[in-house]
Amino acid sequence: MEAREISVSFNSNESTTIFWKNLETNDYILLDTLNESTYEIYRSTSPLNSSNLASMTPIADGIEACLGEDDYSTCSGKSHEYVWQSPPGTEGTYYYGVVTNLPNGSTIADLNSGHSQSTGLWEDVHPIWAPLRVSAEYDPANSSTSIHWVNADEVGLDVPSNRTIWVWRHLVPIAGNNWDEIDSSIVATLSHNATSFVHQHIGEIEEEAYYSVTYRYDTWEDSRFIGTNTLLEPIREDNVAPELFGQLQATFNPTLGATNLSWDGGVLEENFTIQVWRSSSEFSSLTQNGVELLAELPYNTTTYVHHLVPESNGEFWYAITLKDEVGNRISDLNSANPIAGPIHETNIGTILTVPSGLVVESKSSALTTISWEPVPYVTDAIYDVWMSTLGEVTESCLNSTCSKVVSTNSTTAENAISIGIERDTWYAVTVVATWAQSTTPYQSNLLISGRNTISSSIREDTKSPSQVNDFSATFDGSTRTVSFTWSAVEENSTYQIWRKAGDWSSQTNWDLESSGWEVVKSTSGSSQAISTNYTLPSANTDLTATYAVSVSDQAGNSDLNLNPGAVILVDEDMLTPSLLLGIVTNESETPLEQTWLTNGMTTAFDGVPVGMSHLTIRGGEQLSEVSCRLLGNQSEQTSPYYSAELEVATWKCELDLTAASMTMEIKALDTAGNPSYVVLTLKSVSEQSLPQSVDDSHDDLNDGGIKESTSSELESENNLLRMGFLVLAVLLFIVVILMLVKNREPKTPEGLPSKAEDRWVDRFVG
Repeated sequence: MEAREISVSFNSNESTTIFWKNLETNDYILLDTLNESTYEIYRSTSPLNSSNLASMTPIADGIEACLGEDDYSTCSGKSHEYVWQSPPGTEGTYYYGVVTNLPNGSTIADLNSGHSQSTGLWEDVHPIWAPLRVSAEYDPANSSTSIHWVNADEVGLDVPSNRTIWVWRHLVPIAGNNWDEIDSSIVATLSHNATSFVHQHIGEIEEEAYYSVTYRYDTWEDSRFIGTNTLLEPIREDNVAPELFGQLQATFNPTLGATNLSWDGGVLEENFTIQVWRSSSEFSSLTQNGVELLAELPYNTTTYVHHLVPESNGEFWYAITLKDEVGNRISDLNSANPIAGPIHETNIGTILTVPSGLVVESKSSALTTISWEPVPYVTDAIYDVWMSTLGEVTESCLNSTCSKVVSTNSTTAENAISIGIERDTWYAVTVVATWAQSTTPYQSNLLISGRNTISSSIREDTKSPSQVNDFSATFDGSTRTVSFTWSAVEENSTYQIWRKAGDWSSQTNWDLESSGWEVVKSTSGSSQAISTNYTLPSANTDLTATYAVSVSDQAGNSDLNLNPGAVILVDEDMLTPSLLLGIVTNESETPLEQTWLTNGMTTAFDGVPVGMSHLTIRGGEQLSEVSCRLLGNQSEQTSPYYSAELEVATWKCELDLTAASMTMEIKALDTAGNPSYVVLTLKSVSEQSLPQSVDDSHDDLNDGGIKESTSSELESENNLLRMGFLVLAVLLFIVVILMLVKNREPKTPEGLPSKAEDRWVDRFVG
């Protein structure tokens, strides 16, 4: 049963190969025993024998003499070969022997030379000139493999440094001396002191690989791999991410405050892991900010329940992905992957997720203030203020007919109203905030009437009302009162009467805020026609003033830049008119006598023919009304006033002188209503010196009435009066002319002076 024909050889790759054969025999008993026997190989620096064998350890054992399927002919004389790698640095002669272990436990260790023991073999094994402790790790995140090693000279080994370092990749492990038989590729050639390299994979890869590192010296390389410069176990290089397809169902349970997820897992590999993702914003990539990995579950899981943390509120999106054993997963999502959202989740209570206590106030016609109470459980709230002019603000109008006024982190806001606006406006406020577990602000557009939206509108009015276009005024000088009338322009409006001294009527536009204008009267009215009065505080005023009327509506809007129609010029005439009295007989067109009188004056005309005549009255200014009456005496009562007749610019009062004298009172009103009362006594040619009693209703106009006088006394007095009246009339005439020139628009005379006017002028000039 001893091994036969042993031989050894030292190979060029510095390994030793041991050859031997089985016993050749036809004895089936021996062959049966041989079929169950094994061999051990021993190595020694001296010849082997039974005495030194006991202290040695075989370099190989368990080598079957025959395989179970070998027949007798194959088993008999079967050849064996074993390659042994002697330690690096070995240098010397070594003996090899093969020992047979029988099935019964006994050993055949005859170790006869040429049979089971070789002759001495010289072995010269080169020291290891290669790196040590090669390791590798695959990074699925960036699809790369990092290879690390320790250089031999770093641990004190004597290895030349004139080398380059080669990094190899192969799919078959190095076993024995199969380096030349396997496919390998160089992934890097590095400098002599490199200790690592990152191999970046291009494209998809999904396989197990080994890495080896060698030193290269010109044309020699230590490719024996008898140290630790090759991986004994492969690493998994896999950048192909598994992908899950199908629908994801997500429903929120407000009672439990949890979201239930379910999906179809399909048939998956056991080394896969289910990943559940969540974000407070829509996402298409797992690397987006705010995307959170909620859980990793076994490959066969198809449901998951996510419970909210307290004070949560917002919209969330979910996704389900797969991860393989090396960590590969997809990064980008598409519609075929299980995704769901948005899912509104809240455990606060609807009413606490919106602002409260909304108050809207109109501080002025041009400014509206909005205030509210903040939303609880948030610290970074931004509030959006909305407005509508078509009705209460609702969620459906936020992105259509409603407009955003402002976004603010305060709890108050102001809305400045542009000039020219007149509207009913509704306001609302919504919130954009981040609640618990959210990384993205959630825009809550929930509106609750009476809480964060007002149901009743607020009036906003910056539009000035229309101007008055039919402003008119009259002045009554006797009462110093200006009477105004105009048509109302808007209900519940307030009107202000403005005054500015002087004539400003030639302008086409009036700015009431300019210097000189003052408000003298305010009034309101709802009827179509409005009238009011203004009484001047004193008689010492300008003869001309410009008046205007402005309109203020209920909101206080007013246009103080007026156009024609709202402005009028008023002559404020408070002087009584002077009167030119003359007596004309029916037989003559020329006055017998004329004189100028002012209010309260008395005069007498002598030598008036008895019979019908008429009294002519002319004013120093235009007169609006003239009337006459006969003053009473001892025998007759004062007659009522009768109206004078107007012919061109002259007023006429008919009279019939039947007595020796008669006294008349003349009342004249100018266009401003200022009255003048004068008394005229007419004496006939045959007048006797008789006392008379006159009406005392206007005693203040003639210093107590007419005194009794003789004819000669009256004549003398009349002459003196005539001279005095003449001087006074001239002075008054000059004053009136100056005033007319100053304050009245000049009137162009019409026609030629009459003969009576010529005679009247001759009297005063001559």
